[in-house]
Amino acid sequence: MGLIDQAGRAAATTHYVMPPQDLAPLVAEAWIQRYTDAIRTEPRTWRVVADHQAHLIVHRPLGKAPRGARVVGARSTWLDVPVARRAWSAGVTLRPGVLPLLTGLPASDFTDGSASPEDVWGRQGAELRDAIGETGTAAAVIGVLVAFIRMRAAGSLPAIDWRVRSVSTRAAASTAPAVAGLAAHLGVSTRTLRNIYGREVGISPREALSIGRLHGVVGRALAGSYRNGWSRLALASGFYDQAHLIRDFHRFLGETPESFLARGAPMAV
Repeated sequence: MGLIDQAGRAAATTHYVMPPQDLAPLVAEAWIQRYTDAIRTEPRTWRVVADHQAHLIVHRPLGKAPRGARVVGARSTWLDVPVARRAWSAGVTLRPGVLPLLTGLPASDFTDGSASPEDVWGRQGAELRDAIGETGTAAAVIGVLVAFIRMRAAGSLPAIDWRVRSVSTRAAASTAPAVAGLAAHLGVSTRTLRNIYGREVGISPREALSIGRLHGVVGRALAGSYRNGWSRLALASGFYDQAHLIRDFHRFLGETPESFLARGAPMAV
């Protein structure tokens, strides 16, 4: 998410890592985001974009050891986070539908929030916290998180529901068909699909598809496509028109497209 959070402010200092092959069905990617003086000092809070994926995230404050991971659920709206005293953040992005498999809890328990590993996994979570505190680098933290996921996944971890995978694939591709049509294609009612997705991912299919579309238009805007006109960009990104795009920006980011892009102005994108 570092490529579009705070309008791409940390894009140049975010490094993405492919997950180990055996964990690819569970882990979408691992990432390290570093905060240089130039991008950390102002502003002191960053606007993080809504996200249909869950994460395990660790922050390292300046001059201190890394803090224990937070289990972060899907977000149905934006989140303003403090970054002024951070040296770096590192995390693992889980594929939609994986969080309940690793925790034994409905994904909706984590929606728009987070929990400590100790609260989620008890003694195993406390051991994860201690292992993170003993690391010194972001790369080492990624290794600890990956090892923990591998340990939790050992044995008879069930597969992600195929209907969840279908919706999430469309969301990741920034395509947003009508949910009713998608449900019919999958052979379930709209209510059934909504219930399954809410339990396994934490937000509704409609929200996931809309968030995926928002990610797509933000990425294109940061690449400069908005200079050809917001109306044209809206249509190219799957919105009905410019008004539809603006409504979704207000819904998921709390501001206009121009205001959000201005957040990244101090840094080239």
